[in-house]
This record gives sequence, structure tokens and C-alpha cells, in this order.
Amino acid sequence: METLEGRTVTREEEFEASADQVWRALTDEAILEQWLAEEVELDLREGGEVRVRDDGEERRGRVEDVDEGRRLAFTWAREGELPSLVEFELVPCISGTRLIVTETVPDGVPIALTGAAWALTAFALRGALAPATVPQSVL
Repeated sequence: METLEGRTVTREEEFEASADQVWRALTDEAILEQWLAEEVELDLREGGEVRVRDDGEERRGRVEDVDEGRRLAFTWAREGELPSLVEFELVPCISGTRLIVTETVPDGVPIALTGAAWALTAFALRGALAPATVPQSVL
């Protein structure tokens, strides 16, 4: 689901994973590097630094809010741009966990989590959450 309200985009995805597993995928730098960007640094505390580097582009920001296992919010921006606010909210549901992602940007700043970019990001996150399976022949 996508909702556009002014300069805000909200996306919702359901994952067949526990809230703990989704939280880990949002906060563990090694897992973030599987689905979000090539390099990720995340100091998981209010005021902590965020650095995301992908395809030669870097975004920097800071953690605005952490509610362990429920909510993570941070700002990020390319050099010379005003920062956008990215918010992740985890909601347990019957099938696993609903992840609500909201990005709010100032006028003139592109929204990173729109269209094809979000579709690829959500697909990569699904892959990072999928349990690794080892073929029986290897065992």
C-alpha cells in the first residue's frame, strides 16, 4: 500500500517473520548491508550517527527515535540536501509482522522509498529475512 500526502510516502509490507527477526533486519549492520545499501553504519541510540553508502552515493543522518522492537526513526540526506525522516514501525499480525515505512521529505528532495526503489528494497528485505536453506545433499 502506498499513500502520498504532500511530501510523505507511507508503505506497508507484511513479512512471514517475527517482530524480533524484522527488528534485527532493521538494526543489524550486516543484515542492513544485505538489503538496504552496500555499506551501513548505525549507532542505535537517539542522537546516534547513520551513514548509508550505495552506488557511490552517501547519505548521513542521525537516529531520532528508538523503541526497541517496535519503532526506529532516523534522518538521512545526501551532502548539500535537506534531510528526510525515515520511520519504521513494526506491528505483529497473524502472518508475522507488518512493517510500516514512512519517509517525509522537504520540498525539492527526492523521496528514496518510492516506486521501483521501494519495490526492490522490499524484495531485498524479504530475501534477508528468508531462512537460509542448505540442500540435503550437502549435509
